[in-house]
Amino acid sequence: RMTVFAKKELFEINAFLSWFFRCAGAVCVRGTKEEVSVIDDTVKKCQEGGTLLLFPEGTREQEGKFLPLKSGLFVIAAAANVDVVPCRIYYDTPDGKMKLFCKVRVIFGEPMPAAQFAMEGRRDIKKLRENKQAVLDAWSEL
Repeated sequence: RMTVFAKKELFEINAFLSWFFRCAGAVCVRGTKEEVSVIDDTVKKCQEGGTLLLFPEGTREQEGKFLPLKSGLFVIAAAANVDVVPCRIYYDTPDGKMKLFCKVRVIFGEPMPAAQFAMEGRRDIKKLRENKQAVLDAWSEL
């Protein structure tokens, strides 16, 4: 079972989808003070051997381009002292863009060691930038 970070908009579409996402292990990330407790709970689950799936861009990009990365992945990885496995989604369409019901390939890279994500504090800007670039480089290699 995997914990999945999902943006709040996915839980607001309708009651059925909200229920479905929660049953599938999704955690609503709201961008509020509640998010601190969600991150703390997620860190604890990761330390206990749980797996987390998140889209560090905050969404799925539909045209194969990289979007700016958010800091949540790096804060959690540093706090939980866990490795990060980069992965990339390729859409099997003539133009490489996401289409409804298209086939996809998910490619996993080599694990990035936990030590790489250690930070002085939650807002270690220099380290966050380095880690964001490292993930972008890993994605480019996939």
